[in-house]
Amino acid sequence: MIKNTTKNFIISFACTILCFSISCSSNEMNIQKKLFKFEQKLTSIIKSHDTVEFFNIFLEASDTNEEELSSLKDMSFIYEFKPEYIKRSIEKKTAIYGRIFSSNEKSIASFLPNDGNYDVDITMRSYKDNYIADIKYGTIDDYKEVYSIEFVLIYNKGEWKILTINFFEI
Repeated sequence: MIKNTTKNFIISFACTILCFSISCSSNEMNIQKKLFKFEQKLTSIIKSHDTVEFFNIFLEASDTNEEELSSLKDMSFIYEFKPEYIKRSIEKKTAIYGRIFSSNEKSIASFLPNDGNYDVDITMRSYKDNYIADIKYGTIDDYKEVYSIEFVLIYNKGEWKILTINFFEI
């Protein structure tokens, strides 16, 4: 009787661990799916030059908590511009606006084709249950891939938000 109880306990414990690990990995898969959908939304906003909707997908100052901010400090990525600075620059249609939305051949808007076939590199990192993602858009110059812009995203309150934008070549 004791052997059956022990076996049942071990089987139950193993099933619990298996279910827990599946639920954890499915949560991360869900976050990754949201990331890819966010990237599609981001590119459609850029192609349509919808600056109002673009502003709405930035992280607001009140959206982050202390734990997320400390996690960000421990992760390595380029942090060039704060969301408020980027928004002001786009409103004034300065160089940042030109690099993202203009019809200039160096802008991201001109680089994204309508068929959805473009060079994008998406990397998601996690640290202390916080998620950060890099979305890098590339162009082909002299048969080599060059990344020209990177959106740094944070997964916050169940959705992805833009944290900052980095430019690689001008």
